[in-house]
Amino acid sequence: MDERQAPLDRPVELPAEMPAEVPAVGHPSVRQPANESREGGPRRAIALAVALVLTASLAALALRGVAGAGTSNPPGSVASPAPVSSVPGSISDPIRSSPSTSPSPSPSPSPAPALHALGESVAVGGRETHVAERAERWDRTADPDRIYITVRVHVSATVADVPFDSAYYQLQDGSGTLARPIPNGREPVLAYGRLDNVGDETSGWVTFETGTQGPYRLTYLLPLGTNGLLASIVVGFDELSPATPEPTTTPTPTSSADPNPFPPGVPNWGYPTTRSSTYYAGYGATKPGADVSKVSGSWTQPRATCSGSSTTAFSVWVGIDDNGIGNLEQLGTEVSCVAGSKTPHYSAWYEMFPELSRSVPIRAQPGDRFTASVTNEGSRWILAIANRTSGQKWSIARTRQAVAAQALWVAEAPSTQVSEPGQHVLPLTSFGTVAVTGCTAIVGGVRRDIDDPGWAHYRFDMVSRTGTPKASTSALGSGGSAFSVRWRHA
Repeated sequence: MDERQAPLDRPVELPAEMPAEVPAVGHPSVRQPANESREGGPRRAIALAVALVLTASLAALALRGVAGAGTSNPPGSVASPAPVSSVPGSISDPIRSSPSTSPSPSPSPSPAPALHALGESVAVGGRETHVAERAERWDRTADPDRIYITVRVHVSATVADVPFDSAYYQLQDGSGTLARPIPNGREPVLAYGRLDNVGDETSGWVTFETGTQGPYRLTYLLPLGTNGLLASIVVGFDELSPATPEPTTTPTPTSSADPNPFPPGVPNWGYPTTRSSTYYAGYGATKPGADVSKVSGSWTQPRATCSGSSTTAFSVWVGIDDNGIGNLEQLGTEVSCVAGSKTPHYSAWYEMFPELSRSVPIRAQPGDRFTASVTNEGSRWILAIANRTSGQKWSIARTRQAVAAQALWVAEAPSTQVSEPGQHVLPLTSFGTVAVTGCTAIVGGVRRDIDDPGWAHYRFDMVSRTGTPKASTSALGSGGSAFSVRWRHA
């Protein structure tokens, strides 16, 4: 790509030990802490308590009736969190009362929860239909004492704004023991996300490690978003289906047909399908005359290698810009290396370019899974990022009058300055390979994957000014919503 046409680059924050001869990098004026605002506007960090609520509720539900020993809510009904023992899978001591002088009738046992079968479509909480489609043994290891069970589920929204996540599931084996969840299990994982519109749907696998055989009971608890209320169902199965081939990327929610398909006889709306840049790899997409109202994507923070001989940087992010005119709203994660040290420094950040970037107060370590989104509502911009591994979430709302013309999913070599785009690019930190999945955007009111024919999309390949490949971008996979970027050269 001609650098004059390239989207604006982002200044990077490097650790405090940055050498003095590199101006501005790591200086407080370059990246301000997340709790400081140039405009004095509110800043808030949202700590995720859902994981704690779900853990308690799932264990309580399993103990109350999955094995038929207690009570439970009817399928699809609302369940409130209940206190459980601090020991997973154990039963809390019952409340002891004073002996009575006269006998009292024994209470009638409450019915066990209805047990649904694989392949059965179940309405849950008045918000969605849920199908546990099949259950398989996942041959992750040859150790016969380690059994991995993976279940493919399909979720379809019957109202707007329905969350989905593998964290909402728990598996009980034949001995009554709760299996250990595997967050990075079989792909495509039913990863953290939301179904925005009625009729949107998604599918994915939830995976567990267990030590015994069935019968198995899969408990699903759907957060209803109010006072910790949950809707619950239980799916039972005894046998496992034969293994099926594994795709390598994650599908994303689908929606209605595009009312404005691309113009006949104009491939890719007249845009080139590939572009080169000294600091971008990944994908961009745009539709002339239509606004991008939301962009989202997911990735796992790669582990970096620092040579110790030079200062380098690398970041992954999603964003919306005005096709390079002057504004870019973005957020993601970053890793940097400082000359003289072999210790990588990881962080999360957001930026309303041309303003300076700011740190986001959530963990960003190698192997952590992230989902990020940028939403435009006229002059209101909402930037959100979730560390699905640690359970931390963060978001911020800002006001800005800016054009929302281009959706971006980018792996970047950051710059040391905000002026003169492409002129102050740092060497690229060695990051191996990063996969970006769940790449969707809402454009002209329609949800689209990157390669949707209703808009133009193009691949960025990162090269040096002499043409040496720095990072290569793969072709699109998973129905046009996923890709990977591989490090080639600093």
